[in-house]
Amino acid sequence: VYVMFVVGLGLSLVPASIISRVVNDKERGMKHMQVICGVSMPAYWTHFLVFDFAMSLFCNAVTYLLLILSSLINRLTWGYLAEIFALEALAVIPHSYILQNLFDREIVAQTNTFYVHFTLCCTVNMIVFAMRMIKSTAAVGDLCMWVLRLTCPTYNLCNAVMYGTSMKQLQERRNATISELRQEGAAENS
Repeated sequence: VYVMFVVGLGLSLVPASIISRVVNDKERGMKHMQVICGVSMPAYWTHFLVFDFAMSLFCNAVTYLLLILSSLINRLTWGYLAEIFALEALAVIPHSYILQNLFDREIVAQTNTFYVHFTLCCTVNMIVFAMRMIKSTAAVGDLCMWVLRLTCPTYNLCNAVMYGTSMKQLQERRNATISELRQEGAAENS
């Protein structure tokens, strides 16, 4: 739980800072100023993309290294977690650029983006994980996990970290649940 809180807090700040800068430029009319001064639109957006990718990748790399150094994640998951940390840096940028269209003011955009990502990373992630551990809610928990994975890249990364830190417990619990369900199904069929 503590790991998810710390990781979720840190990773929620990245999309909040991305959206803050983009909405601030929109609010102050900087994009219009850049175009008037002769900067092309592809150059304008490439500048944002490169800077945001470098910032996101740096934050993800530091988080990944701290998780490895603290021995909180299973060695078996190091490879796939490295891939997910790198891919999340690519996914969170377009996600934030699309969400910036919902906001007109920088402070509203930054605050709402932070709260949504933090809630999805910590609270919702733990609820879905608990649902996946309980026999009666496992199917709903799996469905919720996949829907959220497709809609929020930060949730996807925090879900992978949660799985990496508690893979053994989830597998043991799910195998027991699957065995119980098979036994119940066999009893009903006989």
